Amino acid sequence: AIVASVPPLPAQATSSSPSPKSAGAACDRACLEAITTKYLEAMVAHDPSRAPLAANVKYSQDNVPLQIGDAIWATASSIGTYRHFFADPERGDVGVIAVVYENGVAGILIARLKVENHLITEAEQFFAHDPNGSAAYEKAGKPNPLWLKPIPPELRQTREALEQAAYMYYEAISKNDGRGI
Repeated sequence: AIVASVPPLPAQATSSSPSPKSAGAACDRACLEAITTKYLEAMVAHDPSRAPLAANVKYSQDNVPLQIGDAIWATASSIGTYRHFFADPERGDVGVIAVVYENGVAGILIARLKVENHLITEAEQFFAHDPNGSAAYEKAGKPNPLWLKPIPPELRQTREALEQAAYMYYEAISKNDGRGI
C-alpha cells in the first residue's frame, strides 16, 4: 500500500488526463479541502443545504446508494480534531479520513468527493464504528508529517504508473488469486 502514501502529483499533461476545465481544476488543494470541510460541517448540522452540492449529486454510504441527508448525515453529532485530506486538483477529487462522532460515540469517516465547478457531484463514504481507532486518530490530532512531505520530482512516479499499481492491487483483491501485486 505504498501507493496510498504518495501525495498528490503536480498536474501533468498526458493524453489520458482530462482537461483542467473538465475536471474543475480551478479548485486547488485549499479549495478542495475547504469544500470538504463545508461538507463535514453540513453533515453535523444535518443540513445538506449548507454544503456546496450539485442538484444531481450522487451519494452513497457503505456502498449503498442513498439520498443526501441519510445515514451518518442524520446521526453525526460532531467532528473530531483529526482530518487527513487527499486532494487531486487535476481531477477535482478529494478524500478525507476524519473522526466523526455519531450520537457522541467516535467513529472513522472515510469519504471521497468529486468536485466540478466548485460543487460536489459525487460523495461516497464509509463509516467505521471503531472507538479504538478513532481514539488513536484523536490522540495523534493530525496526520504524521511524513504523509504531507512532498516527494522530490525526480523520485515521483507518473500518474499512469500509480494508477496501474492501484489497479493491479484491486485486481488481485477482487480475484483473490495473489497475481498482479
